[in-house]
Amino acid sequence: RPTVLMVDRLQRELDALDPVLQRALVVAAADRTGSIGVIARALRDLGERPDVLDAVEETDLVSVGGGGLRFRHALIRPLAYGLVAPASRRAAHRALAGALVEPEQATERVRQLVASTAGPDEVVAGLLDLVAAAARGRGSHAATASALAEAARLSPDPRDRGRRLLDAARAHQ
Repeated sequence: RPTVLMVDRLQRELDALDPVLQRALVVAAADRTGSIGVIARALRDLGERPDVLDAVEETDLVSVGGGGLRFRHALIRPLAYGLVAPASRRAAHRALAGALVEPEQATERVRQLVASTAGPDEVVAGLLDLVAAAARGRGSHAATASALAEAARLSPDPRDRGRRLLDAARAHQ
């Protein structure tokens, strides 16, 4: 019961926020890097004002320091993520993908693109093939299989879907 009460209290706190702050929290919740630079670039690309992260920090729902952003409580991230409609969440993921510009961020960029898709997308499926190839090169069979299975899910062409599922099954073996 204490957890339910905490969830209710946090949800009320989030629901009472200005929509601009809610949108910024959704971007922060969709981000997996914790990097202020990435989150700020994504917010800028979405047209949010430059000081929005300062305003979000003033809510005490997040803390900012050392170039990173942390949620005050683990429950805030999933609650914040649900503040907006799915289309808005996909837009946040697209903006985050665009903000991940460093070569070492390529896999995370593809993960954000996957989260931004609403249906089959051969371009993103092809990028997942590259992620799978990199994982295969590292000897990570589970990551290879996972990337290929996700690529299959996004494949518009049934032949590509079948090929990717077969490759994913082989990687699982």
